[in-house]
Amino acid sequence: MQKIVKLLSLLFLFISAGCSLFQSSISPDSLYFRLGNAEGTQRIVDNFMVEILLDRRLNTSFINLASDKNALTRFKKHIFDHICNQGGGDCAPPVPIPQGDKERVELDQEQVDIYLDKFTTILYDSRISGIDREFLVQKTAPLLTSLVDIRK
Repeated sequence: MQKIVKLLSLLFLFISAGCSLFQSSISPDSLYFRLGNAEGTQRIVDNFMVEILLDRRLNTSFINLASDKNALTRFKKHIFDHICNQGGGDCAPPVPIPQGDKERVELDQEQVDIYLDKFTTILYDSRISGIDREFLVQKTAPLLTSLVDIRK
């Protein structure tokens, strides 16, 4: 009887340890988790791009990007990877897009401000807390330099 109890205890311990290996390594306290993991982050990115493409002050700068579905998809993935990485998600950091690449966008300073305002508004509309919004907006500067050429 004792052997059966020990065997069952070991089996339970083994199963418990195995199950924990399959659990996500993303902390429930992480920003990525609070954004809604991949689904919530993708929704933010999609809504952000829709707002940019609908804004007449920005859409002319994004016209080449918007006309190439693959380039637009890669641009959105770059934003997604950046947010995921900054938020503590389990993803690789985005690789900067080389200058002159058609995925890069050229904006003047006023457009950069509008771009950041759109990003902040999307985060607000997505009910992201003020502290998390502030953190993501501050972390957007490196993202901008990897996606956008700023005209003087």
